[in-house]
Amino acid sequence: MLILDYRDARPIYGQIKDSLRRLIVAGALSPDEKLPSIRALAMDLSINPNTIRPVSYTHLTLPTILLV
Repeated sequence: MLILDYRDARPIYGQIKDSLRRLIVAGALSPDEKLPSIRALAMDLSINPNTIRPVSYTHLTLPTILLV
């Protein structure tokens, strides 16, 4: 589960990226589990989908967090 802290100095998309990375590393997201779509994640977090776009799941693959 992702929780946003609106008082955090980091941008929302940075918090999302860090949270997803933590969940993956901690094993809370299994290797065969699909990540939610940008639209679904935006709806769950009650934020605009454009806020999530900078995260784009391709950025999560750069430091070899996700295996594609």
